[in-house]
Amino acid sequence: MAFSAKAQSNFSISTDLQSRYVWRGMALGGSAPSIQPSATYSYKGLSVGTWGAFSMCTSAYQELDLSLNYSFCKDMFSVGLIDYSFPIYESNYNYFDYPKNHILEAGISFKGTKNIPLTLALFTNICGADSKDNSDKRAYSSYAEVGYSLTCQRIESEFSFFCGCALNGAKTNSFYGNKKFAAVNLGASGVKKLKINDGFSLPLKATLAINPNSKKAYFVIGTGIAL
Repeated sequence: MAFSAKAQSNFSISTDLQSRYVWRGMALGGSAPSIQPSATYSYKGLSVGTWGAFSMCTSAYQELDLSLNYSFCKDMFSVGLIDYSFPIYESNYNYFDYPKNHILEAGISFKGTKNIPLTLALFTNICGADSKDNSDKRAYSSYAEVGYSLTCQRIESEFSFFCGCALNGAKTNSFYGNKKFAAVNLGASGVKKLKINDGFSLPLKATLAINPNSKKAYFVIGTGIAL
């Protein structure tokens, strides 16, 4: 999840519809479409928000995340925390059982500039259900990603290319499915706006993501609206 904070206070809500939910080279929720709503409040670089992913299938995959983010240096850099949880509403799931049902991740990112369209990010699990080799030892599973974006005015489209790696792994129960350092998320995205009328356009995004570690590839298309 990425947030952009403005100089003044701002509240926004949005929802996306994805053909499937793919995150850092992993397909979450199987092959079913996913509805992903979010709400964010920002003030002078500080943002708090919530984001969800709800699978549209019988064996539903649910995700509910909370985040705290701070942007600085004219919004070029940001640091933040994300609390991931995966509710199972049809069972005796306890949302407040933190060590078992949550993962807390800390991250830092460089969002790039107009002259330097390069993004860098590093994330590490610091608390919650991220054990090493099925033990009580914390794994501190970490993920780093570098990206490059460009705009093609001729066809009115935006493109981005990304390379994400899991920095550490485990023999069993690895968070990203890797035993050691591995590339897990390579690919490209393209965004084109579908003009509905003079005042409203609908963005369409297509993403090809390849996970060399799991030997899998995914193609995802989605759209969304924001207020």
